[in-house]
Amino acid sequence: MKINFLEPSKRIKGKENKSKLLLPDSDLYKFISQYRQNIINTGSNISENRMDLHIEILKRSDAKNEVMFLKNVLQLENNDIDVENNENFGFLGKAFVLFTNEINNYGKTHITIVYFTNDTMNLSDVLNLKP
Repeated sequence: MKINFLEPSKRIKGKENKSKLLLPDSDLYKFISQYRQNIINTGSNISENRMDLHIEILKRSDAKNEVMFLKNVLQLENNDIDVENNENFGFLGKAFVLFTNEINNYGKTHITIVYFTNDTMNLSDVLNLKP
């Protein structure tokens, strides 16, 4: 599936700081939304106070750098992500994520699918919930 961002040619004021929002009509957004709902349906405790689906593309120290923000967006826009490959999914602390590509001046990126507020689920159990 391709990474597609909401308004990839600009930073959306008041909504995007270090991260770029995914396009809600994209196949990737729909896939992750369904995956997230499948995890929620298990009764797991997850955080609801999250930014809409996005990829962090700037370090805190670069948050005000508009040129770098747009350059990093372009590095990821239309990249293919293999959602069938289970090795592209994993945990970062309590966050269950889809790992995405590396970008210059940042490193490996990811999309948080859910953030568990208590204990996380077993990785194999979460992978079995894929749409």
